[in-house]
Formats: sequence, structure tokens, C-alpha cells
Amino acid sequence: MSKKFIILNTILREGGFSDNPYDTGGKTMYGITKRTARNFGYTGNIKDLSLEKAIDIYDKGFWQPIRLDSINDSRIQELLFDARVNHSPGVSVKTAQRAFNMLHKEDKELAEDGLIGSQTIGALNNYSHGVYGKEPLIDAMLMIRGQYFRDIVENREAQTVFIVGWLRRLRKLRNSVGFRWKR
Repeated sequence: MSKKFIILNTILREGGFSDNPYDTGGKTMYGITKRTARNFGYTGNIKDLSLEKAIDIYDKGFWQPIRLDSINDSRIQELLFDARVNHSPGVSVKTAQRAFNMLHKEDKELAEDGLIGSQTIGALNNYSHGVYGKEPLIDAMLMIRGQYFRDIVENREAQTVFIVGWLRRLRKLRNSVGFRWKR
């Protein structure tokens, strides 16, 4: 999968214009908040944000800062990117670090600091289960993301309105990354 394909998949999961009063991000278009769009030079009405501008913002503001071009598996790229869009850079990277640590207790653990450095990139690129390849890492990242959603609604009751949508998002994401265990 290409970067543009991954970004477009995430835009499909985000949807078009939204103005949900419970959404802490406020008004969004393609998942991009008005504030984020302004930070990238967009001055128009957020409802009028073009798909091309959204792709550019996602590339420069979301993809590049977490160094996704350095990740050698497009499925891991998509999982990290989607979490970055839905949450924050720290949550996205911590999800991957925590998943790796859960699967790799025998080795030196990664710091779960949410920073995407050479150790995290190397660990994600080099992880491979002897039988199942990267599938356990993908599954662990999805599981941890689900736990993160659970923690949100347990700590902020107003966010409960989003849980069904978040779970649907995880299912769509799981389908997008072509999750499959080899036998």
C-alpha cells in the first residue's frame, strides 16, 4: 500500500464534515480540525477543505513527524497513522511500543515514551514471529488500541457516545490491514 492509499483509507474512516458537540476537536473535515487546518495555512471554511489539502496536511503534519516512511511494513504504517490521526503522536507510537514489549519480553524492552526513534523503528521493522510473521504485532496493536478506547470511556463518560464508532473503526482497520494468521 502506498502512503496516499493509507491516508485515503484513514480519511474514509474519518468521514466528511463533523460538528459533534462531544468531540473535543470541534468541527472537523476528513478528521482534520479547524485549528490544525489553520496551522497548515488553510484559511477557508473547514467544510470547504479540499481532499487534496487534507492529504497534504496528513502527509506533512501526521505522517512525516512520526517517520512512517522509515517503517518497512505498510500494515504497521497504517496502524500507526490511523492511531496518530485518531489520537496523538504519543499514543500512536506508545501503542506500537507497548505491543512490541508485550511480545518481546525476553529482549530489552522499548521505552514506552511515545517517541519514534531508531530503536522503535528498528524493533518494528525487525519484529517477526517465527511462524506468524508480523501478525502477532498487528493483533497486539489493535488490542491495545481497543483497550485505549475502553480507558477513554471509563475516564470520561461523555465520550461513551463514540465507543460504537471507535469499535467499528477498529474492525475496518483490521480488515484494511488484511489481518490473517498463517497456519
